[in-house]
Amino acid sequence: MQEQLKSKGPTILMHDGGGDRSQSGEALEKLLPWLKELLCTNSIGGAACP
Repeated sequence: MQEQLKSKGPTILMHDGGGDRSQSGEALEKLLPWLKELLCTNSIGGAACP
């Protein structure tokens, strides 16, 4: 996913169909910090960074 975001832009669609959502939670724990770093580093969308 990280390579696709770098080359194709900042659009992300995630769908969780229900049931055991532990994999979705684990994926978000990894993805969200990486996205925040990407947005802050590249100033995509005028992101406010701490």
